[in-house]
Amino acid sequence: MKSSSLSAMPEIPDYGILIRRMKSAINRIGLDLRGQNVLTEAGSGHYMLTPIIAALAGANHVTAKTRNSRWGAAHDIKLNTLRLANELQVDSKIEITEADAIHYADHAHIVTNLGFVRPITRQFIEKLPVDAAIALMWEPWEYRSQDLDLRACIDCGIPVIATNENHANVSTFRFVGLLALKLLFEAQVEVCGLNILVIGSNPFGSVCLEALSSAGANVFLHDPTQKWPPNEDDFLEPLIDALILVEHRYSGELLGKNSGPILAALIKARIPVIHICGNVDEDFLSENNCYKYPHESAPFGYMTVTTAYLGAKPVVDLHCAGLHAASLVSRARGSGATIHEAIDIACKSGYGLALDRFIE
Repeated sequence: MKSSSLSAMPEIPDYGILIRRMKSAINRIGLDLRGQNVLTEAGSGHYMLTPIIAALAGANHVTAKTRNSRWGAAHDIKLNTLRLANELQVDSKIEITEADAIHYADHAHIVTNLGFVRPITRQFIEKLPVDAAIALMWEPWEYRSQDLDLRACIDCGIPVIATNENHANVSTFRFVGLLALKLLFEAQVEVCGLNILVIGSNPFGSVCLEALSSAGANVFLHDPTQKWPPNEDDFLEPLIDALILVEHRYSGELLGKNSGPILAALIKARIPVIHICGNVDEDFLSENNCYKYPHESAPFGYMTVTTAYLGAKPVVDLHCAGLHAASLVSRARGSGATIHEAIDIACKSGYGLALDRFIE
């Protein structure tokens, strides 16, 4: 998931840090891509690391789709990616292209669902070889139909495997709590001793509750999938110092004309609003001079700020795990396993999660 202008990534630190993060994750997860071709993206900031990870893990060939975006120019992405790849002596394995990813589908054993590769359409899927697997760098509940044609995958016999973000070697969701802390500090909300309202269902809501409570905040968690809008009786303490929106399941409006009197009062009082994800009425917030940080918000289903804003580790660990799960599926398919058998192998490893449509 990409994020807002705030998280156009901080400057890349010394390459030594990035190299340690990648090598450590590859070793912990046991990522081995020898003999496999990978089709992924080369993005800005820490998202340039995915093709390098694949090459370091022994991939036969890595094709990385890039393009110009608000995060950076394709020319700069290519330069930065290949510079680091050259230092690791894997640049000969990586091809960075601005051409449509569909042109490279017929040789790909592993395809990632990352931004520049999406959308993965029926036309794309029909070109994949029989032992291909599509790696989702998130859990099944985060599936978005506009990004991937699952019906085509089923029709064409191409397995899709999601990533277990709760695995001890990944722990993506715990980083969301740390992300909330970082954004609060940047918005000059001191956290310790303050009353903070978190609006978010699991898993995001609970990890924010844990992180903020550990930092000394009095946290009031409201799950909009259970009741919406909230009322004053839902909170023991009416004096709220900050509000965090971190909802990725409930698609209804969280802040706006219909969000209820208690939230309307918070908006009018200019309580700082930290937006990580969730549906908000931007016009309403602007008309009421809402203090929202970051100032821009991603639409529902996307994160305004991703965990990559914390550093390389969340991205590296997640993408290593996703590549590993897909590699297991692809190898199993190449050895004659059925789709169900191949997905089961990845799930038993602890790193893969099956989508319901593939276990019916």
